[in-house]
Amino acid sequence: MHLFELFNLMEGPKDKYIFKSIFVVGPPGSGKSTIIRELGLLNEGMKLVDIDETVVRLRKIKRENNVDFGDVDFMSFRQKRLWTENYLGLVIAKSGFNTNRVLNINSDLIKIGYDTFMLYVDVEKEVAYKRITHRPIVSKYESDKNRTIDPEYFNKAYDRTKESIETFQNNFGDNFAVVTNNADLFESSPGVILDKSFREARKKIIKFLSQPLSTVAKTTISKNIS
Repeated sequence: MHLFELFNLMEGPKDKYIFKSIFVVGPPGSGKSTIIRELGLLNEGMKLVDIDETVVRLRKIKRENNVDFGDVDFMSFRQKRLWTENYLGLVIAKSGFNTNRVLNINSDLIKIGYDTFMLYVDVEKEVAYKRITHRPIVSKYESDKNRTIDPEYFNKAYDRTKESIETFQNNFGDNFAVVTNNADLFESSPGVILDKSFREARKKIIKFLSQPLSTVAKTTISKNIS
């Protein structure tokens, strides 16, 4: 059997983008979750690694709103490790507050054969803060009902994430795009897909996902087949 056919067998019908990882990074309130939904990658088998989603799951498991963030980190780490051990395509949502943490995750993924891409979600500070303060009241998503943020933390996280753009761009090179997302996310039709920066970013992501597997990834698969 040809090696390409073996890749397709291991990948399966839903695991379309093995060894591909897309970081979606932006300040709090930038609308990362909305951008991820609009991209539609989760509908094609890519797996979401998102601290906010992990918090929601833990709240349901423990049946209480207050959760230990050590538990959140541990659960998120276990989930990512499970998926990377099976080479599944990942969408990793991060605030970008801790630049080194993001770059370390990226480096670890590259070492095991992943190709990585970063989509930076830019937003005006006033728009982001309005979203955060209004989100628990007007959002149609149940997971948003208990999501709040300390104003001091918001300002610090927003500023530090914005300061990281150049560093991220230098590290990801051509596999980097910025989408500007100042739309009203709580309207029935937010119109994100009409934004030129989003359309251009999506084209770049599609091109990235269509690239052949890296040499490291092929070697990893060959070892596991034999």
